[in-house]
Amino acid sequence: MLPELHAWIFGSAVQLDVIGSAGRALLLGHVLWILAYGLILARSHRDRSIGIPLAAIFLNISWEALVYSNCAGVATRDLCGPALTGEWSLALAFVLGLDVLLLVQAFVLTGARIGYLKSAAIFGLALAVTYALHSGFVSLALDYRGLVDSWIINLLMSALFLHLAFSRPQGEGLSLLAGIARLLGSLLVAIGLWIAPEPFAMAGARAGIVYGMVLATAVADICYVIVLWRRQAVADRTA
Repeated sequence: MLPELHAWIFGSAVQLDVIGSAGRALLLGHVLWILAYGLILARSHRDRSIGIPLAAIFLNISWEALVYSNCAGVATRDLCGPALTGEWSLALAFVLGLDVLLLVQAFVLTGARIGYLKSAAIFGLALAVTYALHSGFVSLALDYRGLVDSWIINLLMSALFLHLAFSRPQGEGLSLLAGIARLLGSLLVAIGLWIAPEPFAMAGARAGIVYGMVLATAVADICYVIVLWRRQAVADRTA
């Protein structure tokens, strides 16, 4: 049934066409994530308030440090990491670069409030702990490409964003457009994985776990967008 469904949606069920469609969906999803990060950086700078949960920043940077460096510290290195070539190299470089900028921005804003020495100690410890957690999970769950781990991060990030929206009635540092870009980006990545599932990471029960987290992430992202949109609509009506 899946080949027929692929053919109906994408025009052909030929393997090369399926892989090409998956690649385009995945790449566009990452482009939307890049857009979301850029919008978050701009809004955070304008409001002088961190626009992304700190835990999400630490989880993202440490995941990238582990997976993009070919899973340093994991025995089966040949199963690790995406192929950093062509457009993927450029997209992943942008993602990593923006994550670094978000980390630096958060450090500056946090340091201005609690002191840079204390902030450096907290950030350093948090990065070390999250790296160790990623490394341990990847090794224990044999998640060498970090796919399951990445959706755990995505789900946690979406839940934390939703919590952030409720804890900031004025919406300081929060961008509605960034929330929409994150939602669409995650959905496109999920569609890419559905079109051409990764043979190792999406085998057996892993597929159910990943798609369950995809659904939960989408629900949290939609709720986040609704909260910000309703708040903005009310502000426009009362302006």
